[in-house]
Amino acid sequence: MIYRPRHIRLAIDEVFSHEKFKNHLDFENVAIVGHSVGGYTALALAGGVPHTQALVELCQRPANSDEPYWISLLRKNGITSQPIEVTADSRIKAIVLFAPDVGLFISEGALRHVHVPVLLLLAEKDYMPLETVEVMMNGIPEHSQLSHRVVKNAGHYSFLSPFLESIRSRVGDAAKDPEGFDRDQFHQELNPEVLSFLQKALAVNHNH
Repeated sequence: MIYRPRHIRLAIDEVFSHEKFKNHLDFENVAIVGHSVGGYTALALAGGVPHTQALVELCQRPANSDEPYWISLLRKNGITSQPIEVTADSRIKAIVLFAPDVGLFISEGALRHVHVPVLLLLAEKDYMPLETVEVMMNGIPEHSQLSHRVVKNAGHYSFLSPFLESIRSRVGDAAKDPEGFDRDQFHQELNPEVLSFLQKALAVNHNH
């Protein structure tokens, strides 16, 4: 959780300093698309201030069969209440979040410095999608900056690009969707939706 945002900053630095790319890029207009923990990373770089307190409280609740596996992992490993040191990146002007992990941004004021347009897409069959919307709505200061919807019948991994039939069994859960969900069809709709959001978000910023 500390290194992921740092690594993305380093990757942006590297691309912007690369001879082949640097004359073709807009240094001040960067967008991040993040899925799951990648969504955490995008929020951290956009100004989110992560803290483990909410996860500590989650681990203190009685175990139940509906909870995702990572809660039992946190319990087993032990987790203490502490801030997570990350540095925001002012080059980031828009973020796209697919089923993001927002557990580290539940604390009061954790998202108050996120001032960029956000596209938030949740999966109906994921763990607590509406609670994720609530965290975002309560957290970011300008509600007009947040576009969100819950994708009907989608699962947590439905946002990943479709896998070839020949490797799906080897990929495992990441290749699986809830029964009746057509990932190929969904991505034909998803890609233009993301592109349209980013073009608007970055064009508005560019005009400023």
